[in-house]
Amino acid sequence: MVKLFNADYDGTLRVNQKIAQSDLDAIRRFMDIGNRFNIVTGRSIGMIEYEIKHFNIPLDFLIANNGGIAITKNKDILFRHDIDFEVARTFIGDIT
Repeated sequence: MVKLFNADYDGTLRVNQKIAQSDLDAIRRFMDIGNRFNIVTGRSIGMIEYEIKHFNIPLDFLIANNGGIAITKNKDILFRHDIDFEVARTFIGDIT
């Protein structure tokens, strides 16, 4: 049976501007036995992709933009939901 582990990024996996090597090693061991590891974050794809490359984080897929998009490690889009332009415009008007 394959197990799935989803981790939040900021303040969970990444603490004090770094990721512990022991955490990266544990993720790799978890994946080496056939399990799936995923990052779930409020960050945008561009922001988190930099971090994934910088820290060499292994993963199977990524959920970003507060759940607005899910992609595979090969950047295939599994799910994407963009906010409607008029809704965004109204929201921006309400907060400015």
